Amino acid sequence: MHVDSFGSNFWMALFQGKKRWTFFSQEDTCCLYPKLDSTMDPTFEADFDELNLAEFPALSCVTSRECVLCPGEVLFVPAGCPHKVENLEASLAISANFVDGSNFELVKQELQTNGLIDERSATLYETLSNDHFNSKMDFELPHLPWSGLKLHQ
Repeated sequence: MHVDSFGSNFWMALFQGKKRWTFFSQEDTCCLYPKLDSTMDPTFEADFDELNLAEFPALSCVTSRECVLCPGEVLFVPAGCPHKVENLEASLAISANFVDGSNFELVKQELQTNGLIDERSATLYETLSNDHFNSKMDFELPHLPWSGLKLHQ
């Protein structure tokens, strides 16, 4: 189980197979026994397949939500949401982490923190914090043809 890196949102489109997703509220993160290994992005010690409330008593305070992703479906995971995924069948999917207006400031905060131990994070934070970077996320550009997309600044 983990939280996606740098405060990013995540999506997945499933083409084949089935995947079970389990989600927890961001507010429950502290009760999930987070640990920070080589990054500032938490993973979690508790094993939810073999729940041990004697060892992890705070787990009794959290509620999970589950869904099974099937072919043709798309899943969205908001920034900061602890989750785990289990392949129920051999599967084929496409997915991506992304930044948009909903999480841009969170991503900058996460990159700034990670930048203390990771040079690449620090460089990306500097790029996103540059006054010339278009942080407005102008996705609603009127009548911008595909050929002009890369040229837009």
